[in-house]
Amino acid sequence: LSPVNPGKGTAPASGLGAHLLLQADSIQVANTIAAGSGALTLLATGAASGKASGIALQSGASLEAQGTTVTLGGQPVDTAGGLITLVAQEGSVIMDQAASMNVSAAGAQGAGQLSVSATQGSASLKGALLGQSQTQDLGASLVVDAQSGISLAGIAEAVKGELNFAQQVSLRSRGTDKLTLGSQKAISAAQVSVVNDGGDITIQGGLHADTSTG
Repeated sequence: LSPVNPGKGTAPASGLGAHLLLQADSIQVANTIAAGSGALTLLATGAASGKASGIALQSGASLEAQGTTVTLGGQPVDTAGGLITLVAQEGSVIMDQAASMNVSAAGAQGAGQLSVSATQGSASLKGALLGQSQTQDLGASLVVDAQSGISLAGIAEAVKGELNFAQQVSLRSRGTDKLTLGSQKAISAAQVSVVNDGGDITIQGGLHADTSTG
């Protein structure tokens, strides 16, 4: 499945809070797919062909489930961030550095969750990960579970900035990769979890799990 739009347009789900599922052997995205304040799921199974499945967010790809401001009864109303879920059952999730995923909140609403699963492959997230909120208790969550490919430095760079994925950052590597966070990098959230099933973890920078309320 390749929802590629040569005009670089937007393929929106219908209305706020919509649920959109894309399921195929493999999925390649190079345009915008939007489900504002809703749930956007990409599921690569590989079942029909027997080939390893995978998800590729190519240059220009943008998955959008962020909140927005709408007018109801003549008054502006902010909406919460939604859910983006990427699952590659047999393969990898590869995100180009010129791609983005967004579960940010609008105004004083709660941000959403970005979940990436590639338990038989790698998770390479080089693009922009956006999960911004006004306060930490309304923050977004980032959950990555993969066999390999998780870069602590890359994740730290992707989530840096005030109140970006401020509620939870949970990372699990199931293989034998060594996970290293350099001295100039830090990951901060109310809850931070780094698990390496078969390899080492070296932290020279900072892992900061704290809450705005103490």
